[in-house]
Amino acid sequence: MIWVEFVFMMLVLKIPVIYVCWLVWWAVRQVPEPPRDAVSVRVCPTGPDGSDERPRPRRPGSGPRRTPVRVPRPMAAGASAAARKVSS
Repeated sequence: MIWVEFVFMMLVLKIPVIYVCWLVWWAVRQVPEPPRDAVSVRVCPTGPDGSDERPRPRRPGSGPRRTPVRVPRPMAAGASAAARKVSS
């Protein structure tokens, strides 16, 4: 009975593997068809000035950044007394 198991493993179980390989091959070579009511639009590969490079869209908030001016905070009443003790 060991030969029946061997034949089953070597031949019968290859059928699903062959089917999956064929299915993947068929799916890869398919070209998607556009919908029948789609409007075809031609995209110009050149930029507005005739160059091959298109302008990149700007990110929101891009550009020079200004940091706010730091204003020294007034010391609290207890903190100023402690600061005077440390500095003296």
